[in-house]
Amino acid sequence: STFYTGRDTYMQALKECFSPKLDNERKRFLLYGMGGIGKTQICLKFIEQQ
Repeated sequence: STFYTGRDTYMQALKECFSPKLDNERKRFLLYGMGGIGKTQICLKFIEQQ
């Protein structure tokens, strides 16, 4: 969305979780909340930026 804004904290947490590391551990990230607050948009924006 062109109106995506204000999710820098979540985006930084995702980047830190999924950044390449040499530990070969499986990565997991739980994003939860009430319907309609933007969980899907956060994930889509993260994928778009990677």
